[in-house]
Amino acid sequence: MKTWSLLFAMALVLVGGGVQAQSLKHGTRPVARTVYAPTHQPDFVTLVSSDLGLHISFDGGETFYWMCEDIIGYDVQTFAVAGPVNADVRQRTWLAGGQGITVAADPVHVDGIYISHDGGCNWTPPGGVLAGQWVSAISVHPDRLDEVLVSTQHVEKPNGVAISSDAGATWEWTELRDQTRLINAMLRAPSDPERVYAAAEDRIWRSDDGGHTWPTSFGDDLVTAASETLTLAAISPDQPDLVWFFVDKTEGRALYVSPDGGQTHTLLHQAQSREKASMAVVSDGESGTFLVMGTVLNYYYFSADGGEYWEESEGFVPVECLVPTPDDPTALYVCSNIFVQFIPPQIALGVTTDHLTSISPYFTYGQTADYLQCDDQSQVNTVCIPLDTPNTSGGDAGLPTPDVGSDTSGDDAGLDAGPSDGGTAPGVGGKDDCGCGVLARPATPGAAFCHALIAALLGLSWFGRRRRRA
Repeated sequence: MKTWSLLFAMALVLVGGGVQAQSLKHGTRPVARTVYAPTHQPDFVTLVSSDLGLHISFDGGETFYWMCEDIIGYDVQTFAVAGPVNADVRQRTWLAGGQGITVAADPVHVDGIYISHDGGCNWTPPGGVLAGQWVSAISVHPDRLDEVLVSTQHVEKPNGVAISSDAGATWEWTELRDQTRLINAMLRAPSDPERVYAAAEDRIWRSDDGGHTWPTSFGDDLVTAASETLTLAAISPDQPDLVWFFVDKTEGRALYVSPDGGQTHTLLHQAQSREKASMAVVSDGESGTFLVMGTVLNYYYFSADGGEYWEESEGFVPVECLVPTPDDPTALYVCSNIFVQFIPPQIALGVTTDHLTSISPYFTYGQTADYLQCDDQSQVNTVCIPLDTPNTSGGDAGLPTPDVGSDTSGDDAGLDAGPSDGGTAPGVGGKDDCGCGVLARPATPGAAFCHALIAALLGLSWFGRRRRRA
């Protein structure tokens, strides 16, 4: 099966090349990076995706609204909500950030961290120590909701971990600062919010006081070449000292575990390639935990004994993130890349309760209900250009202008907004009902077929190239 898939994908590289030329407005494909679902506000779900910005649900995932990436950057990687819990989450502080990127064909602002106080309608970058910085992770203290940590990964600036005690109004560096290394990941222990780990390419730091000081580091002895990188994988839900981390070694991706907060570590799993992997720890439904790992090349790994023995299978959904759900200790959100899938529906966000044996679609980009509705003068309405609207700045989206509804009062963030004609939502195809729009339900069976065909061709050609490089 693998051989035939690879040969077919190689043949489709030539066929898919023409399709790839019909890129999205900013030239990259949408990839679901992560999902944010706070336990203290379970009805609020935010899917973070590159080149599509945020998809936001206020009703527990029943309805998603799109907030474009034009005002927060084109490779958003992380999201969080800070400030005291309010019945209306739109009155709290939203923070979104990502890795820096520039688009040569379309001069845009660089990603970083952006803050909104009105439910995503307007965003501003912070000043002070985070001015111009690029962000890898945002973590809000679960007990002190005004306290926020941000890790940075700018390629031309000193990096570190910054802290805010006023929900992002002001920032200062913690003891971890002035690093030439990129801080590529940061995780807070679920059972002890004062325990925080932050990773750079050649070491992991540990804080025991909520991120203010970082006296302990480990893992630097495992990185033996400049091309090798280290990053965090997961923390045990009930043991803050039990931490797993990856080392992308020359011979392939390795998974290590430390049972004592970094004092010692043991190799658990050695893969034969360095493809990106995500890992999570979930309850096994009885008394123990289950380790689940998925890769962007559709390989899944499972361990029921803490990592001593692993089962491997080939899946059908490439895994970009694995995130525990807030209301079920046995379930995981699965983020994915729809353009590497050729079995409909192309899942942007799914849920698994059986360790990736099966994945139930939770959201596809075709299920977007409407654009986030805001006041006429907001950034959403004055800066954002819908993906399927002709790009007046010279882009090639070339799709017709949608009707996004008439609710622009800014009072309800579009919760009641929907297709004004009762038929199709924004984003339905382009010329001859066949285009690069990925936001809405197809208007006709022809549009559905066209969208599926484009996704399949792109996915197979990309899959083949990645397989050859692995």
